Order: sequence, then C-alpha cells, then structure tokens
Amino acid sequence: MKFNPNYFVIAGWLIDGSNCKVQKDVVLEISGEKVSGIHVAEPVFLDYIRSQKQRVFDYSKDTVLPALIDNHVHLSLAGTTNPEIRQNQLSQHQSLSKVYRRICTHLNLHCDYGIAAVRDAGDFRGFVQAFVAAKSKCLPASIRLQFCGKGWHNTGRYGRMIGCAVKRNTALASEIENSKELCGGWVKIVNSGLNSLVQFGQETAPQFSRADLRAAVQTAISRGLRVMVHANGKIPVRLAIEAGCHSIEHGFFMGQSNLKRMADKQITWIPTATTMAALIQKGSISAKAADIAKRTLNHQLKQLRLAREYGVPVGLGTDSGSIGEDHGKAVWQEMQLYRSAGFGLGETVKSASAVNAKLLQANDIGTLRTGKQAAFIIISGGPRDILNDPQRSKIVATDGVLYRDNSNIMNDC
Repeated sequence: MKFNPNYFVIAGWLIDGSNCKVQKDVVLEISGEKVSGIHVAEPVFLDYIRSQKQRVFDYSKDTVLPALIDNHVHLSLAGTTNPEIRQNQLSQHQSLSKVYRRICTHLNLHCDYGIAAVRDAGDFRGFVQAFVAAKSKCLPASIRLQFCGKGWHNTGRYGRMIGCAVKRNTALASEIENSKELCGGWVKIVNSGLNSLVQFGQETAPQFSRADLRAAVQTAISRGLRVMVHANGKIPVRLAIEAGCHSIEHGFFMGQSNLKRMADKQITWIPTATTMAALIQKGSISAKAADIAKRTLNHQLKQLRLAREYGVPVGLGTDSGSIGEDHGKAVWQEMQLYRSAGFGLGETVKSASAVNAKLLQANDIGTLRTGKQAAFIIISGGPRDILNDPQRSKIVATDGVLYRDNSNIMNDC
C-alpha cells in the first residue's frame, strides 16, 4: 500500500543526518519528491494543517531518519556461511541469469532495510556492471547504485575474488586508462592482503608502489572516476593516502599516523568492522581464529574511537556478501558497532547517511533538509531503540512516496 506525495509527517523524533542532534516533535512537509519544510510540531500548527484538510500521517511515537547508504557491498555474493554455496558463487561457470537474480534479491534486501544507495566494491567478472547494462529496466528509482566493476590487484597477490590482475610488464595506470569497462563511478585498487586469522595484527606488503598508485589515481580522475583502495596495515594505507585516493576500505591496523593523515586530507574511511564480527558469530572458525578475529575487531573499534577524536570522515560500509554478512541487515549491525566505539546516535546515522552521500557525490540524499529528496525511514519507538531491531521499520519513503510494504519498492527482475 502506498500514499501519494504532498503530505505532512508528524515525527516524535527526527535524526536528519546533517548533525549529531536528535530533534523532538517535528513535522516534515513533503511536496512531490522533496522535503519542502520542517516545522516544530506545535499544537496550533497541527490544528491548522488538519483544518486545511491536508494529508497528515501521525508518527508522533516513532523515529524518522534519512534512508541509509552502504558504501561497500558485493551484490553478486550472498553472505552465506555454506562453503559449497560460496564456492558455486565464485565459479567461472555460473549462469548470468542466476547471478542477476541474486543481485536483484540483494537490492531488494537493501530496500527492505531502508537503504537508498549502495556502492558495489567489485567482483571477478564484472557481474554488477553487466547487470546494470542488461537489466536497466529492473533498477529501481528508489535505490542508487554506484560500482567499480572489476577491482585491480597485482599478479600473484590477493584480489582474484573481486577483480583481475594487472598484466605483467603493464602499469596499473595503463590498465585503467585503456579499460573499456569503467563506467560505474569508481576504480577499485587492492593494495594489501586480508587480515590474518593465524597471527594477530600481521601486516602484508603493499601491492603497488607510491608512484604506481599516484599515476593510477590521476588517470582515474582524468576519466571522471574516483578511487577506492582496499588497504590494511600501516604502509599500504599510507601509500594510498599519499597517492590521493578518495576512500580507504577496511583500514585494519593502519595506525594513528594514518588516521591523522586522513583527517588532514579529509579522506573517507570505510572501516567494515562487521567483517570480523560476522566471522566470530557465524564463521564456523576454530577457537584460535575466533580469538584473533575478536582481538582484531576490538583493535578496529579502538581505531574508530581515534578517528572520531581526530576528525576523520568516517563513512559506513559493511562488505556485505562476505561470510556471515547479509545484505541490508549488516548496515544496522555496523551501526551498532559504531555506537560501541563511542559514536553518538546522531553521529552514527550521519556516517551511514550524510558522510556516505558526500563520498558518492549524491548531494540530494543523505540528509532530511528542506530541498532534499524525501527518502527516509520511520521506525517504531524512540531513538534509544532504533538500532535494536531494524525490521521494526514500518515505513520507508523513497522519491516522496510512503510505502507501508517496503518489499514492493522494487519491481521483480
């Protein structure tokens, strides 16, 4: 069931995404697809709009916040812990139609959880890019999709699952310059390995030199693209920062000096802390590996506290599609981790909305302010409860339209 635009929403609490405040008793005025006004819910004003027979929806016991953004997903993968299914998803021989249905399912899940935009962080065959080209009619107006296609990694190093290797005796910048597949807004570069579950805090060598990375970033920018860099450890992160990348993905064990560099340069950090939490909870790993994952998670939360202190732009991405990480739901789990790292509720929402929107250069979403797109979530109860059970959201609004059944936002693929 849906309501047409041009209406008022009475909100018990509003978190608008632009700052850290939680506002009490406000009224959102929606005209067409935009927020046309935000008013104090004074009795005189409420009586007036009702007397004018305006369409008024009363959610005075509920909380309104902006539709959220996940800036690191893998839409072609499900977050299953079943090793056989995961292996099939990484097969070179899977049919495109099956992958497209999986991508559709995952986009639906993001919509269900009130997510307005996602940035896909790559797959080994460029499935998401092919999906966009082949299934453009299936992409909903209710969710934005940016992507990098295939990520780039060095020959013999980590990254085959999410991209392709730079050819021997070929510069990374040349690969980017000559690629015909770059059209989703982003270039993904892999500049380290994964976190070890055998040795706590083990750092891998960088995959590319400072000069290689700087030339690659400049080439990407010349093509109108932005650069996201997978990097863990002090040296791989530092080289990516010095090269001028736009976001650091993961950033485990990067250290205080790099956090200060990111604050100085205002480079966005996407911490993906849920990757470790999911392994602990669902990963079916050994007791020793689980202990290392727990220590790794705690270290990442300490880095988050420092990032908040230093003023690093902290966005939110989940790495959903990784082991144990379900699309859509993982956003709310990542937000809970930010809260445990000392972020206020308003700060946490801002990371998942305004900071992410700025990174995507999606200026019309991310905050609920006059003139912005009317994309928001209404969740039962007060602010204290909103992260506990995101499935309690009763309304998702996109393009100014209120949906009571948010599973109908997206057409069937």
